[in-house]
Amino acid sequence: MSHYSKIQTQFRDLATLVEQLKARYSEVEVHEKAQTLYDWHGNSRPEQAEVIVRRVNIGFASNDLGFHKTTDGTYEAIISDYDRHNYCTEKWLGELTQDYAESVIAKRMLSKRFSLVSKKLEDGKRKLVYRRMS
Repeated sequence: MSHYSKIQTQFRDLATLVEQLKARYSEVEVHEKAQTLYDWHGNSRPEQAEVIVRRVNIGFASNDLGFHKTTDGTYEAIISDYDRHNYCTEKWLGELTQDYAESVIAKRMLSKRFSLVSKKLEDGKRKLVYRRMS
């Protein structure tokens, strides 16, 4: 049985988190009440999450991937050790976090009447330039 790790994130906006997961996986489940996660054999685990990517959508011998809403309003990632080394790596989580942040910023900037002028990668960091719309 694979061990699961709980990883604190800064994900607060459910819609944006789901949007970013759907960009990576064909199916993402969203539940009002936390649901059970399953291991690669299909056995239930004690871990539960409100946002779930089932193992069949991740990779061979994967476990379910979950995001559980914590008391501070963030969603912690629940990832098996196997998947942390094969599919949902630190790089994967970093890219998910960057894409999530970029989407949150884009939505906020649009609501304040700014539009994206350019997007560049400089020294491994994304640089976004916005301009107020007239």
